[in-house]
Amino acid sequence: MSHSKSSWPRNRGTFSRWPVILAISVIAIVGCLAIFYAWDYRAQTLADVTLPIKEQYLQQLNVDLSFGDRNVGITVETYALPVYVTLWWQSGTNALVYLQNQPVAVNSTWTTTVMLHNPGGQYSLLVSKNELYGEGLTTIHLRITI
Repeated sequence: MSHSKSSWPRNRGTFSRWPVILAISVIAIVGCLAIFYAWDYRAQTLADVTLPIKEQYLQQLNVDLSFGDRNVGITVETYALPVYVTLWWQSGTNALVYLQNQPVAVNSTWTTTVMLHNPGGQYSLLVSKNELYGEGLTTIHLRITI
């Protein structure tokens, strides 16, 4: 039995295209979100500086925590005088100290990892010289990675 052209539905292929179009659209949207997330959470160096300090050095950190907590690696090296490292977060009148006066001995490297979990506000890292050594200069190397 042969079928004439008029007995077959002309839009037979149309119904099978919608799931394909929907699947491609969903994959494209999810892919864009995954790329945005991966770009925002890629490994980054926030600071890598070597400089002399007379009293202290303050580094402001821009860390995006919109997708959750982040681990921050901090390395401080001092060459002539001991220094102390302090890391805190502040938003308005709220503040949280992550590290307070962590000592770094002369001619040594101090490394730690801290998990940041406060979105918004400002993170700050302070490297300060020990007051016992007067006005002398010391050179520090600071590296901050996420």
